[in-house]
Amino acid sequence: MVSTGRKCSRCNILKEWSLFHRRNSNNSGRASICKECKKIYNSGNYAPKGLASINPEGRNCKECEEFKPWNEYGIATQSRSGHKTRCKDCESTGKIATQNSRSALLEYAGPIDTYAAQRFILGMGRI
Repeated sequence: MVSTGRKCSRCNILKEWSLFHRRNSNNSGRASICKECKKIYNSGNYAPKGLASINPEGRNCKECEEFKPWNEYGIATQSRSGHKTRCKDCESTGKIATQNSRSALLEYAGPIDTYAAQRFILGMGRI
């Protein structure tokens, strides 16, 4: 006897094969949960994507933790908001501090150990 459908393991209703997603790993070749139940299940598990969750006025800076408008942040094309997470002021003070520490380390190292100092600064470790 050829079966015309399958019982959904969520709603326990006998439905046609076309109402189940294909799944090659199952013996029947179809999923055990119907498309409708799967849709309900997925709607509660995934956060909405897009700009709906982003504040249109600005964000808190990760370093100084102050709320600032978007024009106070640099552009970051890879982020969802399109802006960096640290404000321009914090970005500039961080870069200045890094440059000062690098130049101080290179001065301290002298001409012989400059290569080792540069490797250390870049995070490559010791020679």
